[in-house]
Amino acid sequence: MYPTNLSKRVFRYFEQMILHGLFVLRVTVGLALLALFCMGVLPLDQLTPP
Repeated sequence: MYPTNLSKRVFRYFEQMILHGLFVLRVTVGLALLALFCMGVLPLDQLTPP
């Protein structure tokens, strides 16, 4: 009983870490693209909407 509870907690912990990591990655990429747009490096018509 204890190992299954432990594995469930570990799995949930890793799931939260992965979700948080993806969120941080998306925010970082978004800010980087915004900075490129502000500097005028990337034209607006080159970016395809997701």
